[in-house]
Amino acid sequence: MNSNKREEEFVDFENDIAMLRAIIDSAPEGMVVADSRGDVVLTNRVADELHTHPVSGQKAARDLFGLKVVDSSNEPYSPEDLPLKRSALKGEASANIELALVWADGARRELLMNTAPIKDADGINIGAVGIFQDITRRKQRADDVRESRKQVIDILNSITDAFFALDNCWRFTYLNKRAEKLLRRKRENLLFRNIWDEFPEARDSIFYREYERAKKENIPVSFEEYYQPLEIWVKVDAYPYKNGLSVFFSDISEQKRITQELQEHQQLLQGIIYSTSSIIFVKDIKGRFVLVNHQFERVFNIDKEKLLGKTDFELFKHDVAEKFTAHDREIFENGQLLEFEETAPLEDGVHTYITLKFPLRNVDGDIYALCGIATDITNRKRAEQELKESEERFRATFELAAVGIAHVDLNGRFIRLNTIYCDIVGYSKDELSQLSFEDITHPDDLENDLRQARALLEGKISTYSMEKRYIKKDGSIVWVNLSASMVRDEAGKPLYYIAVVEDISERKRAKELSDS
Repeated sequence: MNSNKREEEFVDFENDIAMLRAIIDSAPEGMVVADSRGDVVLTNRVADELHTHPVSGQKAARDLFGLKVVDSSNEPYSPEDLPLKRSALKGEASANIELALVWADGARRELLMNTAPIKDADGINIGAVGIFQDITRRKQRADDVRESRKQVIDILNSITDAFFALDNCWRFTYLNKRAEKLLRRKRENLLFRNIWDEFPEARDSIFYREYERAKKENIPVSFEEYYQPLEIWVKVDAYPYKNGLSVFFSDISEQKRITQELQEHQQLLQGIIYSTSSIIFVKDIKGRFVLVNHQFERVFNIDKEKLLGKTDFELFKHDVAEKFTAHDREIFENGQLLEFEETAPLEDGVHTYITLKFPLRNVDGDIYALCGIATDITNRKRAEQELKESEERFRATFELAAVGIAHVDLNGRFIRLNTIYCDIVGYSKDELSQLSFEDITHPDDLENDLRQARALLEGKISTYSMEKRYIKKDGSIVWVNLSASMVRDEAGKPLYYIAVVEDISERKRAKELSDS
């Protein structure tokens, strides 16, 4: 009877063990049981899987022989300090312990473990149980998230634009280093603080209006504005997202200054171009006008809108246009500044221009157009022609006169003579250019001649006349009637004498004969 009872109890015990094994194996977490010495005596299916190599699938021993167990700081555990061992030997429980199993080849499995001691009815430690779960993927995801966040922060800190993020309550959630610099505030002094509280002067500004519009309409906004408190121009690009607003902004003060200077220079240049009396134009490489100044419009009596985009052949007669375009080709071919004399028919006749033409180049050095600056020299050309004709008339009069004419400098030296004068005194022009009038004047007449010449120089008289004697080259005497005057400049400064002489030798001899 007793034997049958013991057999039934043994069967019931085996059934209980089998049921316990089934329960342990069906648990979603890994479970290990250690005896009172801390040696593993039981593992479930999940625990066996967690003890296998992540790649090769090789199963580790229950006692983890050949594996290194490290804590969350990657420091290795000694066998006595393993959480399960401490629970079995010292009755200590542990919760949420992060550790890792590390194989010799560096493969690892991250685990989250809880342990508790197993006590008998008298409260004596008889072992310990450990429950753990594989958190390798979760840890990897967390590491990936941290790495991604680090990369994003590194990128945001490395970009030249300032950047900050705001949540839906207008609180700063992030600022990069450039934003700290431009806002002149430390990150720790702005994080989780309301932007409008920290920068109240911006509340009633385009910043507030545009940020509000971006959030309400869920659209990106972009604008430029001068921010007086920081005394800088900023370009802002703001992008709404689910949890707030991302704002990129940059200091464009220098860019604005350069733009302002360029605009001022452009206005100055335009002022010069459009107010000058010279004709200024620009043609592209196809010969089409792309810019003309007001003087061009006035001279050719055509509105700018009607001539832009047209060529010379559409504006001038063919022969005139052909000359203009031939000069243009030289500029495009030679790539240098050249000067041309050009003529153009206008309402009051043909005008002559001195035109400077030079190539215009892009940043790569390629010629894309030419500029021309034309100055009307018609009056100058007429004056030159008139002067030329006047000089020709003077030379004809000077040379063909029936009397001798000499131009004498203020020192009495000859500077210009006609042929009759040379014939009267018997010297050639070259010989006389080396002499003064004193050298050929008879000594008895010299004092009177010099006295009147000084008076003429000093402006006391305007002319004088006298009969005097010259000593000819051959030593003979010739009587002349001299009339002298002074040529002065516009300011009255003396320039040179004019001496007009008439040979009166024959008349003198005739008088002497009649007197005798």
